Amino acid sequence: EFGRKLKERMLNNPQKAKEWQLKGVEKQIQKGFVSEPEKQMKEWLPSDFIHGKQLGNIGVPDFHSPKRKIVIEVDGFYWHSKEENKKRDKAKDAHYIKMGYKVYRFTIYRDILEQENQIKFKLKEILDY
Repeated sequence: EFGRKLKERMLNNPQKAKEWQLKGVEKQIQKGFVSEPEKQMKEWLPSDFIHGKQLGNIGVPDFHSPKRKIVIEVDGFYWHSKEENKKRDKAKDAHYIKMGYKVYRFTIYRDILEQENQIKFKLKEILDY
């Protein structure tokens, strides 16, 4: 509950969000915060995918599988459409690719369940099952 409310405040106040990010508050939220789309994606992914753990020295992907060398990111449209976040996402993707991972991003526009069929189809294609 705390993480959700804090994240809402960050979205409503971009200047404050920038300050909090610099102070590491974003990392604290990530430790205890799991978004609804992430919870749903976790149900759809095989058990070898790790959720929210550091990968390399640049970031924490939503999900990754060392066995498959795949990173899956679940991006909320509002947050990840901001220019500064797009740049950060590109840097993270480049880092994971250098580590030998393939990176797949799923942009969630409103409710992940509204995109369930498209996402499951893409996951089947990616994971070959």
